[in-house]
Amino acid sequence: MKRILICAAIIVAGSGGLHASSIIACSGVANSSNSCYTSHLSTFDLQLDWDTALSTSPSSYNAPPVNGTYNNTTWYASADYVNVTVTGTTLIRADDFALVHTGGGWVTPPSWAPYAFTGNFDSAPDSGFTTSGVGLTLNSYGEGLLGSLNAGSFVIGSNTVLSSFGFRISSIFDTNFNVTINLFTSTDGSGTAIQTLTLNNLSGGGNCASLGNVPPMPCNIAPFLYVAATGGVRSFSIATNDPTGFYIDDLDLDVPVSTPEPATLVFTGGGLLGLACLIRSKRRTMARG
Repeated sequence: MKRILICAAIIVAGSGGLHASSIIACSGVANSSNSCYTSHLSTFDLQLDWDTALSTSPSSYNAPPVNGTYNNTTWYASADYVNVTVTGTTLIRADDFALVHTGGGWVTPPSWAPYAFTGNFDSAPDSGFTTSGVGLTLNSYGEGLLGSLNAGSFVIGSNTVLSSFGFRISSIFDTNFNVTINLFTSTDGSGTAIQTLTLNNLSGGGNCASLGNVPPMPCNIAPFLYVAATGGVRSFSIATNDPTGFYIDDLDLDVPVSTPEPATLVFTGGGLLGLACLIRSKRRTMARG
């Protein structure tokens, strides 16, 4: 009996080598001097830009939904060989700007909120854009954002396992806010979350006052969140504590290489060692009998 307990302990110790997913926040101005931001951004090889990546049909990936349309329950996107599904009840696409250039100067556009958001991203509009003032195209301005309104959340799912992912995020109203990310092994956020990651008191939410300057000057301080995912993560949900909602900018993805992760090797090796121990113990017991 003692041998069996020892073998079981070996198996448990081996499984203990599986490390949990981790999350960090890179706050401050998102530029090359922010070592946290640049070091983690460089780990990704795929990026979804919400300017062009969304569609409401998996057969037409590069067709963004109409701005101002929300409560769509499923949107799709694709980057290289990775297909992404975004699911939520209050999804919205918006651009990040305060002024538009009409050829005659910078002006305040019609009331497009919440389909326009004056947030803390690197989002100064194109100063060369001209229009007669009729039929202004919202897709032409600022940074393309994906959001959820009214304290909602959304799930981003992938057709492949993710080794890491990242995005910049801003709450709509609160200058300081909390983020909760749930990780799932399913592709659509179904089932029980294998881990919940939280970050509290993030700065860089709310509005960027200098986007109203002439010309607009972006704040570029929305925090970048980096998640190192383990355990076969294929989908994750994002939510904040801001009752008015939040937006994210871009989505950076990385998928595992074919070589097993060290944690997987530890788990497999520990399991095999424990199994061998049990077999040996069983043989000794039978020989004595």
